[in-house]
Amino acid sequence: MIRRRVVVAAAAALMSLGALPADAAPGVRVLPLPPGASFIAFQRISGTGLVYGQVQRPDGSRHATVWRGDSVRELAPAAASSTAVHANDLGLVAGTITPAGAVPAATRATAWFLGRTFDLHPAGAQQSYAVDVNNRGEVLVEAYFPGPTPDERGVEQISVWRAGSVRVLHRGPQGNGYPVIGDGGHVAASVVDGAGTSAVRVWDGRGRVLADVTPAETYVSPFPLDVNTRGEVLIQAYAGYVQGRMYLWRNGTAVAVSGLPGARDVQANPFDFFNRTFLNDAGEVVATSDYRAFRWRDGVATPLAPQGGFSYPQGINERGEVAVESCAGAIHDCTPQIVSRAGETTVITGPPGSAPNVLVSDINRHRRQVVGVARDAATGASLGFVQG
Repeated sequence: MIRRRVVVAAAAALMSLGALPADAAPGVRVLPLPPGASFIAFQRISGTGLVYGQVQRPDGSRHATVWRGDSVRELAPAAASSTAVHANDLGLVAGTITPAGAVPAATRATAWFLGRTFDLHPAGAQQSYAVDVNNRGEVLVEAYFPGPTPDERGVEQISVWRAGSVRVLHRGPQGNGYPVIGDGGHVAASVVDGAGTSAVRVWDGRGRVLADVTPAETYVSPFPLDVNTRGEVLIQAYAGYVQGRMYLWRNGTAVAVSGLPGARDVQANPFDFFNRTFLNDAGEVVATSDYRAFRWRDGVATPLAPQGGFSYPQGINERGEVAVESCAGAIHDCTPQIVSRAGETTVITGPPGSAPNVLVSDINRHRRQVVGVARDAATGASLGFVQG
């Protein structure tokens, strides 16, 4: 009965959304804080403009929050802490809750939809996390079960939850990074065999294993960054845990994502790998090459900040538009920009009266719209905003 109600509600929500939104006016909207919050600690935006993330309270605890238009709502106000790390275009939000008073503190995978809360914590698990969600309504859950010794996180389980049903994909030693799920239902995750060798395992939308992808040469500890609707998987690996190399797994083959000419280090983002879109359905990849942002497609790398200096991408959408932080020398002197597929650049200013160094954290999957954080030049107050 729960499954049927959720599916019917999802269909109704999809009908109410109608067609994907057209480009909005290029205005700036400041995101309000819920009562008792000090600032926004994490934020992303869905393809239909739902902003989600965490706010931080004066006691340091973080709490899952969503913004729609000018309204704001905490998803679990009574919890000790909570997170919202992904949301799909229907408004299904994935994250965690740490219940108040739990001893020891036990983080539980959680999803929210149309005002309802769904506890996705597997029975017997010590900790669990809802780490991703797709537009099929599938939530990817990572859970940890007791291990052989008290100081280990134990056995990792990766499963897919959809409208009350659960499909377990993997149980074994803990891998690297976080699993990801695409809109075609494909899942990619780091798995470790009995000898301690890591690979990125790829499953199709029915839970069948398609491949175990291992890095070439001396690059080790691979983990998935993103998977698109076609099931192509973007993978990060390292040589000596210092120099990065990226691969795109497509059509059964892992293709090296070459950086700009002379590149020694290629990685998606030098600060934050996770909960970002580095790969779109057209097969375009965005990353950094020796700390210079670039776009890669079918073997060709193009700089996103040709003027030089330090730059890094914060995401790419289906139109090929990229949110880029372009910095003049030091990383604390940065200007956020949107770079189109044709190379046209639009500077993101943030709210009126913002101090320099506005930070853009994500770009809408379907339109020229970004979410970010600025500081009021007069008061120093943190200002979350949506522009576009």
